[in-house]
Amino acid sequence: MGEQDLGLEVTDAQSGQRIPGLKFTVKCSMSDGMVEKVTVSITKAGQFKLKTKFAMSGEWKLQIQQTAPIKQTVDFKLKVQ
Repeated sequence: MGEQDLGLEVTDAQSGQRIPGLKFTVKCSMSDGMVEKVTVSITKAGQFKLKTKFAMSGEWKLQIQQTAPIKQTVDFKLKVQ
């Protein structure tokens, strides 16, 4: 629980190269509707630092919605203690 820093690296599945020009939003939520703000900062091309605060323990969903260069959504399930 509490403030957390998460790392995210995005690469092309075929070449393994980092993807330039990436644009996305991130949302962190629980099934009961609780949502926490996630701030995103670039550490270097294709690598990002996500900062959020988990207000309580339990199962959280981290949802990344990419808007460029292609549109797609990826969900991660997190168990917070």
